[in-house]
Amino acid sequence: MSPRKLFMDERLQPSGVCIYCGVPSNTSEHVPSKILIDEPYPTEYPIVAACKACNAGFSLDEEYLACFLECVLCGNTNPVGINRSKIKKSLEKNPNLQKRIAKSQFKDKEDNLFWNPEIERFNNILL
Repeated sequence: MSPRKLFMDERLQPSGVCIYCGVPSNTSEHVPSKILIDEPYPTEYPIVAACKACNAGFSLDEEYLACFLECVLCGNTNPVGINRSKIKKSLEKNPNLQKRIAKSQFKDKEDNLFWNPEIERFNNILL
């Protein structure tokens, strides 16, 4: 079975409707988003039909999720200390995103670092 067909009901693909909302599709979406994985991409990278509104809406949340996770893994939000080049570029290009993620950090009495994500953005991607 082709991995391109793993993430959606095959009956939707030929009909040209958005996988998320059901309106006519006019773009395609990589599943998972390219920001979540590094190159080289798989040769059979799954693609689904999407409308521009859903694709753009999910893209912002996917970027947030990927950047948030990398910041947690690296223990900071400074692009200099980020390991993945794709995430480093996103944080450099979008200082507001970097600030939003930085605001989610807090320390307890023992100086342990914790993170409080924007859970609705996680839910949009994970659900």
